[in-house]
Amino acid sequence: MPRGGLYIFECQQCGMTFGAPQPHRPPGPPLFQCPFCTAPLGVMIVKKPAANLAVAQQHRLQNQLLALAAPQPQPQPNPHAPNIANAMQALAALQPHKRHQHGNQGHHGRRGHGGRHGQHGGGFGNTDQFECLDLVQNQTIQVKKLKKLNDAVGAFNAGIVLCEEVSTNRKLIQKLFQRRDLPHVYAREVSSLTKLSKCPHTITMIANKDGGGGRSSETWILFEFCDLGNLASLLERHMKHAQRFSESFVLHVLWSLVEALSWMQNGDVEVEKIDRRNGWMLHGDIHPGNIFLRTNSEDDEQADVVLADFGSSRQFGSWREEPPVGRDAAQQRFFGVPDPTWNRRADMFQVALIVVSLCRLTREPLKATTGATVLGGRYSSKLNRLIAECLRSPSSRPRVSNVRTTLSRENMCGDGTMANLLFKGG
Repeated sequence: MPRGGLYIFECQQCGMTFGAPQPHRPPGPPLFQCPFCTAPLGVMIVKKPAANLAVAQQHRLQNQLLALAAPQPQPQPNPHAPNIANAMQALAALQPHKRHQHGNQGHHGRRGHGGRHGQHGGGFGNTDQFECLDLVQNQTIQVKKLKKLNDAVGAFNAGIVLCEEVSTNRKLIQKLFQRRDLPHVYAREVSSLTKLSKCPHTITMIANKDGGGGRSSETWILFEFCDLGNLASLLERHMKHAQRFSESFVLHVLWSLVEALSWMQNGDVEVEKIDRRNGWMLHGDIHPGNIFLRTNSEDDEQADVVLADFGSSRQFGSWREEPPVGRDAAQQRFFGVPDPTWNRRADMFQVALIVVSLCRLTREPLKATTGATVLGGRYSSKLNRLIAECLRSPSSRPRVSNVRTTLSRENMCGDGTMANLLFKGG
């Protein structure tokens, strides 16, 4: 393979893809590491020359990844930085839930009060507390760090910490950011979550702090704790027991995610209406690990579905604006969007893959869409037809507003009844 130019690499350690100059092979030292998990060159494979990409995307990769051609600093002692998705799931396993069909005991509402603490990661002393402004309640709260979780692997953070509000025992999740991800990843996530603060279908940001990248100051975001874990772990348990999800639950997940995307693109508008005044937002990294479940605050037999992890999100000032943004953001290997550029329909493609994963009980949804129906004969023709349309090329794919209208008109909202879901303990 010729040297020079840009190539697409895939890291075999974290599964992320990225563009970078082709490095020199041994005996010369490698010129870069994986920018997401700091893995060495030896665990990467070259996918294809970046010249095969659109010119705009190649230029974007050149501008953003030029620094990779310079020698990199020594990796951090723990390159396997935990992510919020797996960390929250580990915490959910420690929380007693209300008993359902598969033996879950107890539950916690949206704010996640009480619960036992597991043996994950290192503990903190009684004096390890901090004060912050609760953005939801608009008041200062005292927060105590309980445990740092070390069993979740990710890319864009320096650690996940289980915390507790001192006065109420409310469980919270603190996501710490690495200095190299400032200000881009942290700034994008805070900006997007601030804009979505009223959305009931996205994760709630309780507080945040920009430490400025200094060695003695942490940069973090404090989130609500989702007591039922993430969709990826629920899917794994259903795969293990070969238990299909009901169409009602699949529709509930689909409807919740479409509502979240509608907020991101149109704000809080009625069905069949579009708000073109305030631009739109792209998530860009929707997969089961970034979708969380929490007990509904008004009905403890129902599970809310919320979208999280906005570190790869993008915001555009004009609703009409769909610029040729290069797809250089990290994506999960089996939930990547094949579109040459990001667009308003890209997130809808990833949501459709979520539905395929649930219906086919698979981690690799694109490989499971062959046959007469994309979801299989167990699910209705209406749902099969809608998801098939969402997996088309961008020009033929329905917009979020069109899918939302279809779900409403066809009464395809489903419900989040937890009775037949295999939560931890089942």
